[in-house]
Amino acid sequence: MDEELALNMRAAGCRAVTMGIESGDERILMLLKKGETKEQMRKAVTALKKAGLVTTLFFMLGNPTESDEDIKATYEFMRELAPFMIQVAFFTPYPGSAYYDETRPDTDFSRLSHYNDLPYNASNVSDEKLLEWQKRFYRSHYLSPRFALNYLRYRAPGMLFNPSERKLLIDATAYVLRLGKK
Repeated sequence: MDEELALNMRAAGCRAVTMGIESGDERILMLLKKGETKEQMRKAVTALKKAGLVTTLFFMLGNPTESDEDIKATYEFMRELAPFMIQVAFFTPYPGSAYYDETRPDTDFSRLSHYNDLPYNASNVSDEKLLEWQKRFYRSHYLSPRFALNYLRYRAPGMLFNPSERKLLIDATAYVLRLGKK
């Protein structure tokens, strides 16, 4: 992704791009065989923003051998990139993935839901701490003044004509506020 491609995408009618960033730690990116460096991702997000494209970035917590410091690096990278939207999932060893094939983790696969549940933890961080980190990512992003202003700019006008946009805002707000509560 570079500025020329981003501008061409915008000219062709593209308005938003989602990207899997996964981690803000180079060691974890290599372990995941991501194929991109932080610098490449940083340049891509900058190019997308310069072209006026809205960015949604995906991050993943609980990666194999990941430490609290690694997650902190991911959190800081998320804040640096300042996307419009984020999603924060948990590393999940789905059958057929390289990690599953290598380790054959003992887990209840009927519970696999990498956003709302933590059926498996390959990191060096406790389950409770991973859930706290997810809550911190979401709340610091979605309850920030920057997000509120961007939302008013990009999405709020759609609420006037689209009831599903209103429902999405209500459901998403309830989710973020409910994180960590039983």
